[in-house]
Amino acid sequence: MTPNRVNRAHWPTKGNRSNFVEELKINGNFEVRVSEDLAVVVIGKVETPASWIGATIGYLNQADEVYKLKIIVEDGSDVKFYDEEEGS
Repeated sequence: MTPNRVNRAHWPTKGNRSNFVEELKINGNFEVRVSEDLAVVVIGKVETPASWIGATIGYLNQADEVYKLKIIVEDGSDVKFYDEEEGS
């Protein structure tokens, strides 16, 4: 079975929402490419690039930034995360 491909997701912003955190729940089989401009935390059983940091809350793609998107991967899912610049 070929996993669904999620190349990029855009969340609309209104005004200054710099401290606002969006939450996304994923259930299924996905490959997710994350832009280097988007600080995320991923919670659940996932595969991430070696450069991502394992923290108490989950996996962070940017340790020096406050995350803007929290991605919760539900049990039974097969989700692999990649940095956007990595190969296909």
